[in-house]
Amino acid sequence: MKSIQYTIRGIAPDFDRRLRSRARESSGSFNAFLLQLLHLGMGESADKPFDNGLGVFAGTWVDDPETDRALDEQRGIDGDLWK
Repeated sequence: MKSIQYTIRGIAPDFDRRLRSRARESSGSFNAFLLQLLHLGMGESADKPFDNGLGVFAGTWVDDPETDRALDEQRGIDGDLWK
């Protein structure tokens, strides 16, 4: 899903502080909080499923033994460096 970016100007500092405070209380990102407010303000359900755009990658993993070997080598701990 292609998303659109908005820029909103003219936000009063006090209103910004209140928005950010409420977003922190909601334990989500500021962006997710604002999207929820926009949906509620339009009379829509804020419980729409979240789509981060990564769904196109689901089920596309391909095992690659060569890459696995290279990563295993990088994960090794050099005992001399950790003394």
